[in-house]
Amino acid sequence: MPKAKLKKGKTMPKASRPSSEKPTIKKQMSKYNRFTPASRQTNKVLVAIFVALFAGVGWYLLFVSHAATMAIASIEAETMILPTGASTVTDTTASNSSAIKLNANGTASGSINLPSAGNSLAISAKGTQCKGAPTMTLTVDNVSVGSAVSVTATSWTAYNFTKSLAAGPHTIAVSFTNYSTWKNCAKALFIDKVTFMADITPAPAITLGASPTAVASGTSSTLTWSTTNANSCTASGAWSGSQPVSGTHSTGVLSTPSTYTLSCTGSGGTTNSSVTVTVTSSTPSPQISWTTCGNGTLIVPMSSSAAATLVTHQPETRPYNARNYTIGGIAHIAANNYVPTDAEISNFRTGQKDSSGRTNLQTNPYSAYVDGRPGLSNPSTDDLIQWAAHKWGIPEDWLRAQYVNESYWSQYGLGDRVTENATDYPLFPVQSRVPNTNSDVYESMGITQVKWRPNGSASLGTEPVRWESTAFNIDYQASAIRFYYDNPNNVRSAWGDTTYKACDQWNSIGGWFQPYPWGNSGQQTYVANVQNHLSQRTWTTSSFLNWTPSNLPTSITFQ
Repeated sequence: MPKAKLKKGKTMPKASRPSSEKPTIKKQMSKYNRFTPASRQTNKVLVAIFVALFAGVGWYLLFVSHAATMAIASIEAETMILPTGASTVTDTTASNSSAIKLNANGTASGSINLPSAGNSLAISAKGTQCKGAPTMTLTVDNVSVGSAVSVTATSWTAYNFTKSLAAGPHTIAVSFTNYSTWKNCAKALFIDKVTFMADITPAPAITLGASPTAVASGTSSTLTWSTTNANSCTASGAWSGSQPVSGTHSTGVLSTPSTYTLSCTGSGGTTNSSVTVTVTSSTPSPQISWTTCGNGTLIVPMSSSAAATLVTHQPETRPYNARNYTIGGIAHIAANNYVPTDAEISNFRTGQKDSSGRTNLQTNPYSAYVDGRPGLSNPSTDDLIQWAAHKWGIPEDWLRAQYVNESYWSQYGLGDRVTENATDYPLFPVQSRVPNTNSDVYESMGITQVKWRPNGSASLGTEPVRWESTAFNIDYQASAIRFYYDNPNNVRSAWGDTTYKACDQWNSIGGWFQPYPWGNSGQQTYVANVQNHLSQRTWTTSSFLNWTPSNLPTSITFQ
């Protein structure tokens, strides 16, 4: 192969090179030759990765520095309408690996439809520097935003503009305004994308604690909480109702471990927090006798929370009472765990009136204490019976025997079938309607068979909580027994029944079946049946423990 000709003036005559330079020149050439074409390509890739990494870090730092903002929409520059002389360029460090280059003064424009309101924009840009940096301006909806920006960055950098924009369509224009050249350079402006952002309202933060977190049975703990970014709070679990955004709350005396959940809502959403108070085990004494009879005066029952501390947990003998279920595809909490809402309790006490224009509080003053809220965690059916017995001062076994007689302890028991008129029939819950009749319903529902009629003549205000909640069903029924026993404020004796007398224990139990006239034959038969279950302790027999209800409503699907 012929030797390549050397260009004139590009080499030194051999004789003019000092001998001392030759090794140095050879060494330098040898060093250069180590950079083969393959190795040079590898280094180009490394440089590209390095640039991309720092570009990504730049965008990360942008959003970290705006931790209270979020991107709601963006426009890729290559999708905008470009001015004459501008072009789309490939750039692996840019979003979608593409950007635009403005080689002369001009404007790139586009449009966007914002899904929500925003209050700032960020333009990802860089520039070719030439006797100074390129200048960039922003216009939104034909109105200039901020002042001109000197794009001094040579790698992708976010330039921020403040602008409040409503949700909906907008136009945007980014302009290059100071194109110039000098000697062998020319200014150029590169644009990657325009991002629209909005403020993020932080979700509420909750600090919830209990002091102490472990208590002896029969004692209490104090909950303390504070929040930020919250407007309202609601309690659930072992407590309920609206709560302030900060405060303290006594748990009341505890007998079982209890979990307290607080849900707080603000502009940034809803946050939940829970704390559990554990309880040292003990064996409370059972309720074996009637508490003192009021005999014409109202006796304030034990509080629901205090009664709960006296419960000795027993296994569940009626699994259906403790299972979640659906009716017509609508999910329901297990009846043993359902906590009546404030609205349901208010409706029960004063929300409805009977045919004489009286509320429950007027017909039975004990309605003021019925809440169906024992605050027990996953109570069994027997736990709830114990709770009501302590609360209302009625022997536990008497209630156990009575509920065997009423429903065999099934919260899904149905009784008292009647034919309803076309107006009232649809007012009954679907599970109480007799299939294939379009007219017949069961008026009585639940473990104690609370009888309800739409006209208010029976168990006013108890629908639907009578079947939703085992605790309410029992609480309401026990309050009625205590009403007959105490004659609070002489309300019962005012019925004009000359045979009635207060402090009559068994007839008070029988009053649940038929209270008027006092001592009627139906009442006496009912009492005899309950007494038989009491003497036999039916709830402890194998036939009771192994019993499975055969007439569960077909409209209910258990989970």
